[in-house]
Amino acid sequence: MKPHTFAGIPKTIKAPPTSTSPENVGGKTKGKKLWKSGAKGVEENRHPTATSILGKLFCALPKELWDIQVWGAIKEWNAQNSQPLDEPELRRIYDSIRANHEDDLENEDKRSLAVRILELIEKDPVEFFHDEQEEAHACITIGDHREVVRLTSRAMRRWLGSLLWKGLKVIPGKETVSSVLTILEAKAVHDGKRYPLTYRIAYHNDDIWYDLSDKGWQAIHITPQGYAIEPKPPILFSRYRHTQQQVVPVSGGNLREFLSLVNLADPTQGILLLVWIVAAFLPHIPRPIPNFHGPQGSAKTTLARMIRRLIDPSLIEVLSFPYHPRELVQMLAHHYAAFFDNLSSLSEEQSNMLCRAVTGEGTSKRMLYSDDEDVIYNFRRVIGFTGINPTATRPDLLDRSMLIRLVRIPEDKRREERAVLADFEEMRPRLMGAIFAALSKAMAIYPTIELGRLPRMADFCRWGCAIAEALGYTQEEFLRVYFANIKEQHEEAIRGSQLACAVIILMEGQSSLEKRSSELYGMLQDVAGQEKLNTKEGGWPNAPSWLLRRLNEISTNLLEVGISINARKQSGGTLITITKAPETAATAAMPPQSATTSDDGLVDTVEAACEVFGVSRDQIIKVPTDGSTCVGELEVSHTAATEKTASGSYDGSSGSSGSIPDDDPFSIAVAEVQREMDQHIRDRTSHHLL
Repeated sequence: MKPHTFAGIPKTIKAPPTSTSPENVGGKTKGKKLWKSGAKGVEENRHPTATSILGKLFCALPKELWDIQVWGAIKEWNAQNSQPLDEPELRRIYDSIRANHEDDLENEDKRSLAVRILELIEKDPVEFFHDEQEEAHACITIGDHREVVRLTSRAMRRWLGSLLWKGLKVIPGKETVSSVLTILEAKAVHDGKRYPLTYRIAYHNDDIWYDLSDKGWQAIHITPQGYAIEPKPPILFSRYRHTQQQVVPVSGGNLREFLSLVNLADPTQGILLLVWIVAAFLPHIPRPIPNFHGPQGSAKTTLARMIRRLIDPSLIEVLSFPYHPRELVQMLAHHYAAFFDNLSSLSEEQSNMLCRAVTGEGTSKRMLYSDDEDVIYNFRRVIGFTGINPTATRPDLLDRSMLIRLVRIPEDKRREERAVLADFEEMRPRLMGAIFAALSKAMAIYPTIELGRLPRMADFCRWGCAIAEALGYTQEEFLRVYFANIKEQHEEAIRGSQLACAVIILMEGQSSLEKRSSELYGMLQDVAGQEKLNTKEGGWPNAPSWLLRRLNEISTNLLEVGISINARKQSGGTLITITKAPETAATAAMPPQSATTSDDGLVDTVEAACEVFGVSRDQIIKVPTDGSTCVGELEVSHTAATEKTASGSYDGSSGSSGSIPDDDPFSIAVAEVQREMDQHIRDRTSHHLL
């Protein structure tokens, strides 16, 4: 039997086997019968028969003939049926089958383009790899240098687009690019090498590498023998959009030149600051957090900007502390050196997170809300604070801090910030050369350093000795200043803890005390009531069961002033023993206070400020004694406000402290008192510390 033919269509149509071909419907024999019967016209099953015939025709003919020959053929077939389909219904079937075949052709084109793209990429000298968290990266060649990019980054898509246009002259769609990147990601994770990546500074094979973040992806290679610029460093670094280029170091500089731009209250702390700056380039050790504090006009923020430019140049030089912990983790992950400006306080959770960031512990967060995958963050960062008062008050964070006090710049020596930064930029290449030279020398000296006594930040202390020698100082000079700073940290922890103040006052006139936790809690509550301590602060125990835990948090600080805490379990409760030593090395070696002393031996910072700035006590401040105020919340007396308003130098209402000009003697005195006073109890504690 001869097959039925349609006008303008070849007599024999050999349809390739596809999902819509009759040969694939119910087997080969059944498909042939369906085709033959369908060609003669059918009495029943007109819809499936039309679908089958259209499928064969769309597969057999090129797309440019579909509108002419396929539509004409199906109309001719429909006319042979005893009950033909309505033409709109036939057209609906035609359009539906045509759309399916167009999608198949488009997908086939996409697949073939994706394969061509992958073949083109294989010809390019690109290396796909994954980092320690199995995130896919590519090391691509651009011009005469290599760059490391994340496969999910914009930089990767730009490189891929450039490669395709140069090699294939095509503009792929989003789906094609996404398919290609999926294949490359699998290749990087499963077939590629593993390269741990870091940001800005890396410790690799006992050497230190510093990313200059220039367009050529050069790095500084520091060894005990010296430092040099390496044009093609190993695969070590990743970058972020805020990353800025570092200047090329110049040899022959002296890092002490930097101190001419810093307003240190205690010049002996200059060695501590310089040692810390060099130690910031040691990514494998914990480094303390410098807390730059001082009154308004002491150039705290300017100092933070300059140090940031030395360590880790960025478009964002100083940061605002984020509200949510997850934001803090993200921020620290993207900045090697993070300086938080104008901080006044930190919560317990924030303090704990910063402690982990200093010591190098990790944290995680969910990648997406739709899955259970985690993003793991494990880093050790350089962190700094600025504020009028020391920001770190909790003992654990204070143990990891350095307190650097700055003084207000005299009016006759003030300069615009841009002038100061211009001087800094002029000396920055020399400073960078001095830092790398000192770091290299310290790497050679470090193995010879032996210390009998190590503080909490032991790695920093030992490296600090090596760096001090590399800078031309002695170990003894560094240790003397560093241990004096540690004593200051303990003092600040005690002054900032209402519980520590209560314990010190409770131990007046007695060398030891042994009580059950419930009894001791009641005694401390009585002291708090008599001395108007603020028992609502976070460090005060809410119940006797919390007393020992809170005492343990401040036990190290109390031990430095000769008070030890011990506890043992007994039937009926915990027995806590407080012992007070006659004197400790820490208290004996404390530096003398410069403020004046009142008749009862207490340090009177108000009188000291009055004497220095030539204002009367009534004009400065009233400090509430009910424990309701903290640092910075000061009440200007009605008399002072009236007098200043009458003279035209102060425009504010009674009880206001927010609109005082910051450049007259009145506000200078307030700022000075602000640094020293929280409550009357702080003076009381200072008496015991002395």
